Amino acid sequence: MSLNLTFGSTADDDTARAWLAELNATLATHGQPAHREPSVPLQAWSFKRRVQPLLDAAEATAGAWAVLEGVTWSDAVFVPRPLPTVLRAPDGLTVASLPALLAELTRLAAALAAQHPDPDHPQREATAQLSAAAAGAAAAGCALWAR
Repeated sequence: MSLNLTFGSTADDDTARAWLAELNATLATHGQPAHREPSVPLQAWSFKRRVQPLLDAAEATAGAWAVLEGVTWSDAVFVPRPLPTVLRAPDGLTVASLPALLAELTRLAAALAAQHPDPDHPQREATAQLSAAAAGAAAAGCALWAR
């Protein structure tokens, strides 16, 4: 499976406005306040062939992975605030907490470093790439989209 990770948008980005409306509808359905996206230039990463090693690592590593294993990676958004759980929309969008994702990625990176000393190991590379995208979104106060 491959997908793109993005945060921010261009000035006249109809897709970003549509995605934000979809996100806010899902949040409202679950009694959560709307998300306001700050004006930040578009940042994007291609995460091709990287999702499966990451999921394999989480599955093989002892730990509770509510976010890593709870979202639908082909249609997920991580908002920069705590949420009580992974939220699901009827159309398939999953919404999770960006701080919770970062915490899980930090724990997973530590476990993988102990198991695989080579930093170029596919599972470590996948974890590092997703961590960089998540940290960038968190620093900008933006939602991170995985689609």
